Amino acid sequence: MTEHDPLVKHLPSDPLPEGAPKPKLKNTEHIKVFSVGDEPVVLVVEQRKRETLITQPWLSAQDDDFLAQQLVKTIRSLYLKPGKPVAIQVGSSLTALNRTLQGQGAVVASQVMTKPVDKNAVPTPADNVHPRDMNENEVTTFLTSTEDDFARSLLENGAHPSDWDDARAKSRGAFEAVVPEGGKTPGHLFLVVEDDEGERVALLWVALDGEARQSYCYKIEVEAGKRRLGFGRETVAIWERYAVGQGAVSMGLNVFGNNLAAQRLYAGAGFTVATTLFRVEK
Repeated sequence: MTEHDPLVKHLPSDPLPEGAPKPKLKNTEHIKVFSVGDEPVVLVVEQRKRETLITQPWLSAQDDDFLAQQLVKTIRSLYLKPGKPVAIQVGSSLTALNRTLQGQGAVVASQVMTKPVDKNAVPTPADNVHPRDMNENEVTTFLTSTEDDFARSLLENGAHPSDWDDARAKSRGAFEAVVPEGGKTPGHLFLVVEDDEGERVALLWVALDGEARQSYCYKIEVEAGKRRLGFGRETVAIWERYAVGQGAVSMGLNVFGNNLAAQRLYAGAGFTVATTLFRVEK
């Protein structure tokens, strides 16, 4: 994909290669098409201030390690700059590209995990957990705390904010987009999960994406003193029962790459990785 690599050539983006789906584009994104030998690849590229984001990659041969290796080599050559990493969002079906990025030390920044909803296999409610709606003050406190937690996660997972103020600004922008009316934003559900003694054991924030009919979890938080007691698993089960009630056909959430405990929790509940966001820094 550079002028020094005779295997790789730039191709016009219109028409797209045969078999390639037409990507959905934002105003800031553009399509890049290349060929490695006879095999075409398609990328959607967005130049951001502090990173280059690549999404919706399509490879004509999804399990071709050589093709994936050449693609990653070229992405580094074209887009990786000092102080400006490349983020690559890769679907689970792109097996060779996932293998290549993992094998070459790309950082797993986050993963989207999903699970189909089966209304005929709804978890049985546990006797020792009791969900209730948060009151207005609880929602306000929860959103403020969650916004700060998200900013910290951006810093810890290599999202490349320049400092805490920048991370807070990114977090604030994300929350303004997701809950513009705060706790009163339609479609969002904020729950407290309590045990038999009325003590809080977990918090849950979910919303229904009506177009995709997906119940999306923005946060599950088990109280520090209540962890490793099964309350995380029971809170996921509570979410699943609400998802059925919402008429959702799937459940989804984003897990940061360094949160291994959460990844194990959701995998144990039947979630699988749908997409992985890799960060290439060198």
